[in-house]
Amino acid sequence: MPNNQSQTPRSTSPSGEGDIESLTVSLTTSPRKLVKAVRQLQVEKRTAEALTQSLRRKLADITNDSLLDTSTQPKSKRVKTGHANDELNSSDEETVGRNAEQFVIRAGHKFCITCGPWLHSGTSLFQIDLDDTYSPAERFENEERKSQAQLREVWDLLQAKFESQDLKQAWVAKAFLIGLNAQRSNTATRVRRHCASIFGIDESDLMRSETRKEKFRNRIGWVVDARGNGSYSSVDVEILHKSYSGEYNPSSAFLSPVLTGLFIAIIRGPTAGKEFMMGITSNPRTETMASIHGLRNITPGAIATVAIFARWALSADEFLQPIGSTTGINYFSDYEEYINILQTGLHRKKKTIINIIKEWDHQVFPNTDTSLVGGSDSQESTGLKKAMALLDADSDEEEGIFGDGDH
Repeated sequence: MPNNQSQTPRSTSPSGEGDIESLTVSLTTSPRKLVKAVRQLQVEKRTAEALTQSLRRKLADITNDSLLDTSTQPKSKRVKTGHANDELNSSDEETVGRNAEQFVIRAGHKFCITCGPWLHSGTSLFQIDLDDTYSPAERFENEERKSQAQLREVWDLLQAKFESQDLKQAWVAKAFLIGLNAQRSNTATRVRRHCASIFGIDESDLMRSETRKEKFRNRIGWVVDARGNGSYSSVDVEILHKSYSGEYNPSSAFLSPVLTGLFIAIIRGPTAGKEFMMGITSNPRTETMASIHGLRNITPGAIATVAIFARWALSADEFLQPIGSTTGINYFSDYEEYINILQTGLHRKKKTIINIIKEWDHQVFPNTDTSLVGGSDSQESTGLKKAMALLDADSDEEEGIFGDGDH
């Protein structure tokens, strides 16, 4: 009787003795047939495994193509696009993405140290267009100019590997803020837990909020008016001054050795900061924030930022936030006041501000050749000038001493 069911294709054994599905195993089946059957099964198994692997690779390729969308994946401008990029395997793409993300995160770290502890407009800052007509002198004209100023600071840190339009990618803002927020948190912890001696106090004094309020609020700007009402001033702050007479003094402000010591502790480690306070010049042999980020000169943002860290460390506030939850100090607003004072004075070439920058560079970066107010005269440069002056004074050799041939 005919079989009306559809037949499944069967493989044929190389020996021509029929396929394995037609083999009937019994006590009388010869060992030779059993061995042939096992070998055939092994061949079919390997064939199936190879097919499975091929299908998996194709699926992975399709998945990777869908994931590697330029709007969502990190890609620096130095990553080539087009045919060459198509040849990169998924591992290469992942590495490129991770490297780009780490570059942006590190830029966030550096921003916190050299520019400021917060972004004026948060993540929306990255959606602003760079304004080619912007001038630093306009920074404090309005809120838009403040944001433009910070956007340009961000761009200065990222332009080595990115195009300006890349700033608007969501992952860039996210990675940058991860770096900025992490550096601010880590620095706050370092300053409060490991820098008590730089402030000239006991570590136990920094442990409790009430103790800090009781002992140190006068050092961080607490003033009482004629009516007996107290509040925190942004500039009448003892810890900002080299010598404090009870109110803001332009020639002494931002020159406190405590600020300098704290900044050195931040970029080179607490031990270096403590040694600075003892008059010892320290050159850490381990990797530091200064070496990682290539810090070579002081910036107004760095001075303003360390001033905020110093005031917060002695405050009753447990966490460094734009506005202190316990003291009510508007740290972000005070930071912007400090930036305004320093950058405006620098732009207008005011003697007191130029002296502040020079003094900081002298103390922290004594051999800098990138100072914002001109390079310092190091011993090497002075020696070179002297040698060149003596060389110029030396008489010329008479003509004819050297022939036209080899000298």
